[in-house]
Amino acid sequence: MNNNFNYFLKKFVYPHLFSLLFLLFLSFSSLLFSFISPLLTAILIDDVFIGKNLNLLLYIIIAYIGLYLFSTISSYFYNFLTGKLGVVLLKDVSESALMHVQGASIKNSQNFKVGDLITRIMGNVQIVTNIPVHIVPQIIVGIISIFVPFIIMIYLNLQLAVIAISPILFFCLLSFIFGKKMEKTQKIFLVENANVYSFLKEKLSILPLIKVFGLEKWSQDKFKGKMD
Repeated sequence: MNNNFNYFLKKFVYPHLFSLLFLLFLSFSSLLFSFISPLLTAILIDDVFIGKNLNLLLYIIIAYIGLYLFSTISSYFYNFLTGKLGVVLLKDVSESALMHVQGASIKNSQNFKVGDLITRIMGNVQIVTNIPVHIVPQIIVGIISIFVPFIIMIYLNLQLAVIAISPILFFCLLSFIFGKKMEKTQKIFLVENANVYSFLKEKLSILPLIKVFGLEKWSQDKFKGKMD
């Protein structure tokens, strides 16, 4: 398993390492407005409205607009580059997977159903390529988006910060409990999904025979059972 993962990283992920790091930067930049706007709001209330320092109002408005534009543009390019990189990785890994399947011995290739191979080459590959492009950046940015606001909240008011983050402990407990169950369910789903693909491939390939022998209802019932 480790060898396969290292092979995936070296052949497909490392060539796009700079792009992935740039995606992290764009993802963090898209959150700057949500990070800094509470501080600007605090200055607006304390210094402008309460302190009557109207000279700061124009600078705060400019800062609001500038941060919003910067975050919005960063978010646009993040989504654009994420989609583009995801398609490139999907293409490369799918082509490599098909090459390995075609290069395997007849004995080994017969151990897999056609639907299972289609699921692995297309469906499973898309899940794998989502890890470096979507999941890892989201985890890193998610961690940052937790700690940075927490630090800002502590800076503004320690007691309110503790009250605000207290539900997180309950959320972490639920994630730990249900995460294991979801992992087992997901494995079952992948197997059943491959069976459905195999069934459709086999039945659609003999569709004329099904129509000749009037087996449409039988085929439909079999499909319904697998989908259930």
